[in-house]
Amino acid sequence: MTAFAEAFAHASIQASLLVVLLLTGRRVLGDRIPPGVYCTGWALVSLRLLVPLALRTPLGVPKPLDGDLMLGVPLLESERVAVADGGPFHAGALDWTAVACMVWLAGACVVLAVYVSRSRVFARKIQGGKPANDETLLFAWHRASRRLAAGRFTNLAVTECVGVPTVVGVFRPRVLVPRHMVGRLTPSEWQDVLLHELAHVQRFDLLRDALWVAAIAVHWFNPLVWVAASCQRRDRELAADAVAVRQRVGDGVGYGRSLLRALEVATSSEPVPAPGAALGPREIRRRLLAVTSRPPSRAVRFTAAAGLGVLALATLSDPVWRTAVVPNAGFENERVFDGSPNGWFMSGYQRDQYRAKADPSVTHTGRLSARLEPLSPGFGRYATLMESLPAKQFRGHRIRVSAYLRGQGIDGRGDFWARLQAADSPPDGPGLGAGRCRLHGTFGWRRCELVLDVPASSVVLQFGAGLGANGTVWIDDATIEVL
Repeated sequence: MTAFAEAFAHASIQASLLVVLLLTGRRVLGDRIPPGVYCTGWALVSLRLLVPLALRTPLGVPKPLDGDLMLGVPLLESERVAVADGGPFHAGALDWTAVACMVWLAGACVVLAVYVSRSRVFARKIQGGKPANDETLLFAWHRASRRLAAGRFTNLAVTECVGVPTVVGVFRPRVLVPRHMVGRLTPSEWQDVLLHELAHVQRFDLLRDALWVAAIAVHWFNPLVWVAASCQRRDRELAADAVAVRQRVGDGVGYGRSLLRALEVATSSEPVPAPGAALGPREIRRRLLAVTSRPPSRAVRFTAAAGLGVLALATLSDPVWRTAVVPNAGFENERVFDGSPNGWFMSGYQRDQYRAKADPSVTHTGRLSARLEPLSPGFGRYATLMESLPAKQFRGHRIRVSAYLRGQGIDGRGDFWARLQAADSPPDGPGLGAGRCRLHGTFGWRRCELVLDVPASSVVLQFGAGLGANGTVWIDDATIEVL
């Protein structure tokens, strides 16, 4: 799995966690939480889906452990490929990563094509809209525009191509009014209807919709993303109702009557479905209950906003890892290109038959990497280039030991390993806990991660790259993180 694919999948998982929490909140708390809070949560979900990078906070959710990671597996009892870019490369093997990318790209293109096609059809239908000239409608429009600043840069048009009042245009918003509704509503009813549409403009709901279209196209494979998109459309209607009720003269009951009257007139004809319009009986009932009930107090709104902030930090951010210092981790302290790198040493019964050196020609980052290879072909005994650090600072914690590895022509045993040793642990073997990444064949730079729990009796943490076969292995950018 590439670094981008890993970040991409992690973003989808984190966003899904917040979706589940928001859905649970809607189910349990219902209308006791202001709809604007839910809408903010949905906006955060869409941003996380589209931005693969995340902030690091103490509340962050760690990346899930998958088949690329090992948790305290005995070194001599388990061998697993643990490289973030996938398994070793073999000539002629099917690259499943490339296949998955092609399937994902095809799905994203289909979703975008369907949306663009529907949008173009709708745009052609509404091109014939004409400026409003009905006095009652214009009077209500001017009153609504004075109450919401969005009316100053929004145009009003009448058309036969929509069945309900609709707002269109992300950058040049227009409120479209069905021609068959003109002359059938009172000024106060028109004002409530137009306040609702202008509230969508004021809240940038059309821009939010555009972000959700992009999020669905990118994460079309995640069913929770589709559920979240549907829920955010319903919640945005409630939020627009709440804005309209706050701006009108009178209580929510009068607004509810205007809403029912407008729907009664509108449903007599609907030539073109209005995108995102929540007109189902269940949604109408929910909207009426919301506008006629007592609005949440300031304390409730503040508590809900604070709770959403905590949930967002916990689910949409990565944890803050404490990174330990690994001497010469990137082999940048070398002044000569021969002999074992500073801070590292050769070990193993046949270490004299291998050569370890700093290599300036093949690097992951920086100037140098370390290269391990046999002195002569056909040699199959094991040796390792390793580092040994005191384990006292890690006791009682879980740590992740990682490095970037690259291999060429490895036809036998090759590995990246880590282990914890007590004072009386034998010099060879898994010690108090160990992990191993098996390396084979020829492959480019790949990240290997081993996760270990450090017992209180640990004295030494050791890790390195080993070889017991023909071929060459490179290692670079070793890190230790306290999880």
